[in-house]
Amino acid sequence: MDCGFTYIPATGEITAFEFSDDTDTLTVTGTGLPTTVAGIQSLTFAQAPCEVSDPTNAVLDGTSITCTLTRQPVCGDHKPVLTTSLGSIPNNADLAAETVVCTLLSGIPDTTLNLLGQDNLTFTGTNFPHELEGNTFELVFDNLAETPCHIQSSSTSEIVCLTSLFDVEFHASQTYNMKFVINGQTVVNNDVSFTTKDSIIGSSDLNPNSVSPVLKTPIEI
Repeated sequence: MDCGFTYIPATGEITAFEFSDDTDTLTVTGTGLPTTVAGIQSLTFAQAPCEVSDPTNAVLDGTSITCTLTRQPVCGDHKPVLTTSLGSIPNNADLAAETVVCTLLSGIPDTTLNLLGQDNLTFTGTNFPHELEGNTFELVFDNLAETPCHIQSSSTSEIVCLTSLFDVEFHASQTYNMKFVINGQTVVNNDVSFTTKDSIIGSSDLNPNSVSPVLKTPIEI
């Protein structure tokens, strides 16, 4: 059943594209592309919307579109996605994706990490995902056990993760780098490292060692 609609194959195709990381400019070339700006419903690249550079020029030649990203691209392997008033314009089957690179600049706190975990580490960098949904993250320390750091939040320039339990016997007073893989791409790490505490801070006695579950009672540790 077609509900009275007529289905027709796509008439256009994207055959090539070029992205400039310096200017955040994307140029898409192909056949049967929109001939007016109004005919473009959306054009995105690397999870970032792209606006036509000169929206006042409403006439296009149908073979190329130049636009500028309205926010930072996200690292990973990407191709342009073009939707027009007549539907999506497919990419040529041989069109190769372009890699957008993330860079890790800093991470805090970087000393006296709790061997029991539960430290929130805040990383700054470039081209991080704008959100968690639709992206993949692998954050682990470069120790033998590859102790994970669980992703909590992500924005263009900041990522927060929560550390896990370290092996106390082997990981006390050790310095490790962080291995970042986002959307399948290994993030460039500019010598960001972390040092664990030399021991677990614990208590030897509680006074009193039992209290009422109802009454408020000071406890000395």
